[in-house]
Amino acid sequence: MDNRNLTLYYTNIDTNLSPMISESYINLVSLERKEKIRRFHNNDDKKRALYGAIMVRGLLQEIYGINAMKYTLKMNEYGKPYLKNNEICFNIS
Repeated sequence: MDNRNLTLYYTNIDTNLSPMISESYINLVSLERKEKIRRFHNNDDKKRALYGAIMVRGLLQEIYGINAMKYTLKMNEYGKPYLKNNEICFNIS
């Protein structure tokens, strides 16, 4: 029997961030993620991508005690994020 639990976390992207705060947030993600975020044309899509990446890092720290800043979030061939050499399952939508 599989004892995995599913927990859902979400945030409100409707808040307007100052450019200074947005820039400090974007510096928390990898260069690859920054480039992907900056390619979006729609500001809401940029926020979703940025907030999702930051939420994953924060939740990995809070729940598992993993300093996610030391890890690079990688993507598999299907675009699902993962941490190299780690079995924690998560998704960003």
